[in-house]
Amino acid sequence: ITLSTMLKCYVEQQRFTDAIRLFHRQPQQQPRNDVCYLLFLKACIGAHCFDDGKQLIEECLAAAEGQQHTRRRYSNEFINTVIHFYGHFGCVDDALHVFNHFSSTVTAASVPAMMTCYMDNDRYADAIALFKDNDDDVSHLLFLKACLQCDEHIVD
Repeated sequence: ITLSTMLKCYVEQQRFTDAIRLFHRQPQQQPRNDVCYLLFLKACIGAHCFDDGKQLIEECLAAAEGQQHTRRRYSNEFINTVIHFYGHFGCVDDALHVFNHFSSTVTAASVPAMMTCYMDNDRYADAIALFKDNDDDVSHLLFLKACLQCDEHIVD
């Protein structure tokens, strides 16, 4: 059984601390992929383990900034999970840093993740501004929700 399979089972059963322990017990030499990383971050959210999640994110950001031939690329799902992680813990500026850091690989799916982060932290005007800069079909519902909550904005 692979690490990602076991992590998925633990996360789905809301056994978040077991998932975190399993992740830490696996030797670093064993290959870890984005699925392992995003499941670990979901477990950190569920177990309210900010420091463990932040440490992994910092390691991943450092790997993404490596030399051109060794630079690590991450999936949009992982990037969105990082944004969700920071949003969950109220670290909107850190989420925005990740969103901007990966802006060249960010797809339309990451815009709603960042909008949700803003909205979960009562920054509705920022969610609206992001929508206006990245108008797409997926973000329309979030835009409407943000407008309902934001008294600073008049819909044009």
